[in-house]
Amino acid sequence: MKDINVKDLNNISGGEFVHGWPTPDMLCLDTKLLVTAGRGEPAFDISSAVHALMKYCPTDFSDANTAHEFATTGGIP
Repeated sequence: MKDINVKDLNNISGGEFVHGWPTPDMLCLDTKLLVTAGRGEPAFDISSAVHALMKYCPTDFSDANTAHEFATTGGIP
């Protein structure tokens, strides 16, 4: 699994572009989908997933414990 950067994330943002950039809600959704898709893969980096969730979904994942739980199990405590 390769590292996903912002450019890659913007390219797969579900077609919801505003002047070439997805809205914050779409970035949050895309981040959740990417984390869900990557979970269980051999090169899945949990710390990067937690950082991305906290950065792009600050209302859903305001603390590292909640983001870590989602990244590892898919559940929200």
